[in-house]
Amino acid sequence: MPDESSLIVLFVDCRTRSFMYSTLSMILRDFNRIVRNGKYLVLVEDALLRPGNGSISADLGHFFATYNIVYCTCFAVISFILIESYLATVTSFFLAYRFVPDAKTLDEFFATGIPIRLEEGMDDFLNNLEPRVRDVIVARAVRGTECEEFSSGCAHLDTFARASVRIKELVGVDPISGRKRSYIVPEMVARYSCMSYAFARGSPLTDVVAVYLQWMYEAGLMRLFHQDYEQYLQPNGYAHTLEDSLTFEHLMSLWSNLHIQFKAIMRDFTRIVRNGKYIVLVEDAYLPKGNVAVAIELGSAFSTYNVVYWCVTGLRRAAELQYTLFFASRVYFMNGSLTYAPAFEWNRGLLRNVTFDIYAQALISFPYTHFQGEHRSFGGIDVNIFETVMERIGCQLQVRIVQPTDSRENDIADITGSLHRLKADVMMTRRHVDVGILPVVYIPDITYYCLVAPRTTQIDLTQSLLRPFSGAVWWFIVVCTVMISALNELSKQHTRLGRLGQQLFARQPIASFYRICLAIISFVLIESYLATVTSFFLAYRFVPDAKTLDEFFTTGIPIRLQEGMDAFLNNLEPRLRDPIMARGVGASVCAPFSSQCAHLESFAMASYEISENVGIDPVSGRKRSYIVPEMVARYSYLSYAFARGSPLTDLVAMYLWWMYEAGLMGLFRHQYEQYLQPSVHLLTVVDSSLEFEHLMSLWICVSIGWGVSCGVFVVEVGHGWLQRVLKGRRQVAGNAGKQAWCNVANKTGPIAGTKSVQ
Repeated sequence: MPDESSLIVLFVDCRTRSFMYSTLSMILRDFNRIVRNGKYLVLVEDALLRPGNGSISADLGHFFATYNIVYCTCFAVISFILIESYLATVTSFFLAYRFVPDAKTLDEFFATGIPIRLEEGMDDFLNNLEPRVRDVIVARAVRGTECEEFSSGCAHLDTFARASVRIKELVGVDPISGRKRSYIVPEMVARYSCMSYAFARGSPLTDVVAVYLQWMYEAGLMRLFHQDYEQYLQPNGYAHTLEDSLTFEHLMSLWSNLHIQFKAIMRDFTRIVRNGKYIVLVEDAYLPKGNVAVAIELGSAFSTYNVVYWCVTGLRRAAELQYTLFFASRVYFMNGSLTYAPAFEWNRGLLRNVTFDIYAQALISFPYTHFQGEHRSFGGIDVNIFETVMERIGCQLQVRIVQPTDSRENDIADITGSLHRLKADVMMTRRHVDVGILPVVYIPDITYYCLVAPRTTQIDLTQSLLRPFSGAVWWFIVVCTVMISALNELSKQHTRLGRLGQQLFARQPIASFYRICLAIISFVLIESYLATVTSFFLAYRFVPDAKTLDEFFTTGIPIRLQEGMDAFLNNLEPRLRDPIMARGVGASVCAPFSSQCAHLESFAMASYEISENVGIDPVSGRKRSYIVPEMVARYSYLSYAFARGSPLTDLVAMYLWWMYEAGLMGLFRHQYEQYLQPSVHLLTVVDSSLEFEHLMSLWICVSIGWGVSCGVFVVEVGHGWLQRVLKGRRQVAGNAGKQAWCNVANKTGPIAGTKSVQ
């Protein structure tokens, strides 16, 4: 969108004045907003600007006055373009390209007339070449004894790998031009794919080596062996800087409204696919060798739609694929063969043998990006990840630390604005990024967010008297005391219920059993209370920490909330969001980890700050802040954000996946493990009150005692009952015998020597 600082260039392609005004009206109608103080430059045909013809300027002034536009100028198309292009091009030639340029094709080299050194035995090699190349080489051939390799008098044929190494290692630099004395013509003479290993006749090693070689190709070992020599084996994969002269075809991109046509085409798409593969077909006249204007214009347009995989080629004679790679430090123009790889694969942005800077932004966020150690070196999990990736792709990481402000929205706008304007390539500190704003790479890790609360040093001696027992135990003691007192008073009354109570509780051995049980329970409760209340008075005399979020909300402590946390709060549960927002205060009211308020923080950052930076209260002997054990939220969709249309997105995603598969991520997380998993460490509660569950062993012993006592009681009662039954039976039998003797005496009379018994 143009603003008051923009220079708006209007190209009017017409031959007559009447048609010029209608065309100009159509162009201005396409603008969404007419900028009154904008700077307008109108480019028209030279024929309309004859010397002394002031009617065009007068008419244009009247035309722009209808749109309330003040600053407008009319200039010739060809004059403006040629003057500016000539000045820019001639400056570069005088400074950098004042020497004879190197030949870029074999035809250009053959035009120089430089002789070519041929060794003996190269007839088979020459016969396999194309006729147009073979004939010229044979015509300019000289013997190997007339000149040496890499000399200034002749050229010679060599393999690309050997020539690259020799030029890099042995060929010197010319002191006048500052360039190597020899160079490689980019167009290759020939390519061979039928190289082989030769074995002795009948050798058993032939098939063995062939099988092992196949296994090595399938396992990827050959790629590993090639990796160290990649820059010497692939001549077509390099970015190059063009130094051609300005030709007529270069001006075609300026004369056509290519960008406007591209926007019209993209506007017809209902949905732009970021990872879609786009091929732009243009007229062949737009794509001569060295014309980078079209590729740069298309690259800028595609990046606004966040499209990465695109190429441009000719409509009628497609010879090569051209595209550009946009980085924050520089822009690379690439051209390659008409193949799918690497232009439309994940390694599109991987430039071999090219080292450049990658600009990254970072926030201070433990344990991902932070300063560590005595020397304050910048490190963390995300720093280790990106340093490893940059080392593999051959780039240098330049990190800019973003200093946060009180306004979270301004910080987010600053970070995203840098990525939108391509001032930075990546935001290397993992963050939550809204979908559709920027290209992102998601990280399959879990991040916990907690509530950091201040500890109070208030001594609560009154509450400490009741804390040894829980509320259920206190109610149990009160109910048992009331029931025992009521039954005791009831048994003293001379009523029917009183006599029943005396029979139930005063009779032996029931009374002894009740007294023993009551003494045991009283002893356990009294000793437990004295031991616990002593510990509370000595060690736990302060108000205890909240163990759940509900307990913390009952304290009424305010919660510090920064600006721009609405999205984070909206993702919380309603039972947590409403109390937090009700107790929320501004960031200017209190500082993080202060004694006035609590605040929300990631678990890792809170653990590190409390462990390293938060002091110990001299009165209580504890840290001034603590983490509520119940977590507020957990995120598993944090991501790295990249610049629009950045080729680094899929490149980093692939390397990140490989690092997870290889186990490097576990190695990076190992040194911060205690800060990342809150559920790993068990929380031991040492200042809790006595619960019924704590008396389980006592209840078991009492139950066993009651069972044994009941058994003994049943045996004793059974034994007494049996004795009474046997005694009754004996008495009945004795009475029956006496009665029989009496009946006999009455019938026979008195016996001699005895007295009669009446």
